[in-house]
Amino acid sequence: LRLAVSSHSPIERIEVRNASQVVEVLRPYNSSELGNRVRVIWSGAEYRGRGRQTNWVGRARFAGCKILGMEKINAWNHERLLAQNGSDTIEWNAMTTGNFGGFDVWLDESADGMLDLSSNHGSLKMPLTDVGLEDTVLDAGGLQRQIRVFRLPQVNPHRDIEHSMQIDLNQTGDNPLWICVTTEDGFQAWSSPIFVYA
Repeated sequence: LRLAVSSHSPIERIEVRNASQVVEVLRPYNSSELGNRVRVIWSGAEYRGRGRQTNWVGRARFAGCKILGMEKINAWNHERLLAQNGSDTIEWNAMTTGNFGGFDVWLDESADGMLDLSSNHGSLKMPLTDVGLEDTVLDAGGLQRQIRVFRLPQVNPHRDIEHSMQIDLNQTGDNPLWICVTTEDGFQAWSSPIFVYA
């Protein structure tokens, strides 16, 4: 599979999928480029159909740190809380119906900084030194309902990716191959599936 992506906004990640299985996650940066920016994302739904809304009420305290800046992601309802409280805490009252929202924080970190995250769907406590390129996931049940925490470059200039890869095909049935592009500003672009038969 060969792909080329040019985006309106810096690229956070590209997922290459075979049906519902993610076979590779592409990022235009590596661990050495990560900075003092931490992203917290909540997503998912209760189930398919009516009544799928999930309410998220929580706070994230970055103990031993000072928040230098905060940026909201997909916070379209201005009546819902997503704000900084004090020098080290973010609080939120949000809703998802299968989509995602969250925030970025830029931190003045200390060596012993801790993330202390609590919500109505679970809690997460970990050293900030353990927050890296890969997602730390708090599984909240439901339909892919979860909170993810990971680190980004302080500034991400990457808007273009070209990539080639081999994909192991299922030997029975079809292989709908597609990609999902997630940009830093909270948008996603999905390709149409390409059906391949082994």
